[in-house]
Amino acid sequence: MESGSHAHAADPRNADVLIHVNGRLVPRPEATVSVFDSGFLLGDGVWEGIRLHNGQLVFIDEHMDRLYEAAKAIDLDIGLARDELVAAIEDTCRANAMDSGVHIRLVVSRGEKSTPYQSPAANLGGPTIVIIPEWKEPDPGVLERGMTLFTVHVHRGPPDVQDPMLELAVEAQLHRGLHPGAQGRRGRGPHAGPARLRRHLQLDPLLRRARPRALDLERSTTACDRHHPPAQCSMLAAASRATPCARRTSR
Repeated sequence: MESGSHAHAADPRNADVLIHVNGRLVPRPEATVSVFDSGFLLGDGVWEGIRLHNGQLVFIDEHMDRLYEAAKAIDLDIGLARDELVAAIEDTCRANAMDSGVHIRLVVSRGEKSTPYQSPAANLGGPTIVIIPEWKEPDPGVLERGMTLFTVHVHRGPPDVQDPMLELAVEAQLHRGLHPGAQGRRGRGPHAGPARLRRHLQLDPLLRRARPRALDLERSTTACDRHHPPAQCSMLAAASRATPCARRTSR
């Protein structure tokens, strides 16, 4: 039994809950996704944990903000508008006659693939959306017993090391670069994904310092928005804490 802040009593009703899987409500034993799903193969997706209390989805606007921002950061199209997704959550809870004391796990992956391969070219269609509602009342014993806290020994890096958020920019740019029109990880022409990715990495002063021989910075620049929308450029700049990018072209 979980003894921390997530501790809850087992509820036999959860054995028969209906789970939303890509628009269908199916009994818990039948709620499955493919072994070729991006979430299973690569952990490629986003998720939220939401509470239903007295008929209200608690902090639902904030949850949706975070979900859609995270999806944008990895260039994942959820495929539903915010109000449509919230309606699906409410419908799932209603189908289970749930009103309060409920925890909902919302999971969105990039969807099924034809083969275990990271390229989005291997994806067969849209995202996989799963909504799992369960009765989970907090364990009142936690208030009586209290909790033991542990301070981890791993510290966040100082500002003069590579920002881990840069991984978001790399992930997003790889997916954009490998959309139809690009032919793989080896750049073919000025619009190829890996070449564009390298240009973004060149803008990060920390990477320049770490890999000066691998980056050719003596190139002319033209406006980034000729090659992908300014919104994408701004998102990548925010993710990597770089200034909005400038496209680097061959002499």
